[in-house]
Amino acid sequence: MKTKSDIQQEALDALIKVRKGSVAMSVGTGKTLVGLKHMDMHYTDTSFFLVVAPKKSIFQSWIDDAKKFDLEYLLDRITFSTYLSLPKQALHYDVVYLDEAFALTPQMMGALLPTLSARPNPQLWYTSSAPMSSSRVLHQIVERGRSDNSGRMFFAEWANPDGVDVGDVDAWYRANPALGIRISEGFVRSELDALGELSNEFARERLGVPDPLPSVDAKAAKIPELAWARTLTNRPPVLGVGEITISFDVSRGGEYASVAVAAGSISAPYVEVIEHREGTGWLASRLVELVERWEPTAVGCNGAGPTGAAVGPVLAAFRDAGISADLLHQVNTVDYKQACGGFFADVIEGRLSRPDNQGPLDVAAADAAERQLGDAWAWDLRSSVVPISPLVAVTIARALLPVAAVVSPQVFAY
Repeated sequence: MKTKSDIQQEALDALIKVRKGSVAMSVGTGKTLVGLKHMDMHYTDTSFFLVVAPKKSIFQSWIDDAKKFDLEYLLDRITFSTYLSLPKQALHYDVVYLDEAFALTPQMMGALLPTLSARPNPQLWYTSSAPMSSSRVLHQIVERGRSDNSGRMFFAEWANPDGVDVGDVDAWYRANPALGIRISEGFVRSELDALGELSNEFARERLGVPDPLPSVDAKAAKIPELAWARTLTNRPPVLGVGEITISFDVSRGGEYASVAVAAGSISAPYVEVIEHREGTGWLASRLVELVERWEPTAVGCNGAGPTGAAVGPVLAAFRDAGISADLLHQVNTVDYKQACGGFFADVIEGRLSRPDNQGPLDVAAADAAERQLGDAWAWDLRSSVVPISPLVAVTIARALLPVAAVVSPQVFAY
């Protein structure tokens, strides 16, 4: 039986021969260490590496493994980025590692690949457990890797076929070379018992069986790609004190929060996402800072959605800072439907403008679908595969704008 080290060495022996590849390995098989050893093989005095993952918490395993296996010197040459921040990266890197590549979207790949073309002989590596149903990019990579037309791409996979019995212990060993060494059969059994009816997630994460892609009738994105591209402006307005609105929103599971501003008027709105971070602990204090700095005409949120849990801490922070609670507008369902419809109309008809390099907003706009609410609709949180809080935030910020633009009175000094 192959050991965990044997599996890692097998992957490394193949990786060193090619410049682009995919490594599909189950939990606990050492994907992170394979990546670090691959960096070590290609290290020079001018090497720079980029590691991309869905969440910042994943980066700690790279740091811990580098220290544990005497590869800490690599950390000075590694830049860590989340997928949502990827469009902001300069991408002057020799090797890019896309960790947990099941989170990749076509829009993220579209932002990444053209910039890599400027580097001489760049390398691009995907490491991941099996694809989710939403992992369109990784599904394509797996399909190509399994075919006879993979070209120069290296593809390694430790997995099981569709329909495998999740209780088959031999199947556990096929996809988990660390089983019996660092992971016990009892531990894997407890995972399966804990998941209960969610055995498909056990099959994907532990046995390497991909979730199927959604059917062709899955919800499509609401905003046309070309119409969204036309909203870009190279001349964003200068934001003035007392001339903007602010809005905030929290993603469905509470993993991310976003803050946006809007300026101009309802007939010629400008929107911009100014914060998009993990968690919500930072949100209330940041809103206080923004209110004190910009004196917005209104601060808004959708109090009926996931953001409702953040309203209490925000109001408490406002009270402590001496900010009136009346400044916060919690839009109701009717107002929110009108806001979504108005935002969409402004995109389609060319009235809305936004700046470039708004990665989280671009990703959200490319994914968000509509959810019917009576005769109207709103952004559908349930069908989204990426956080759409940036899009919800700019939607509400725009809705709070006045009919005519607010212009601060000029002050003349003699």
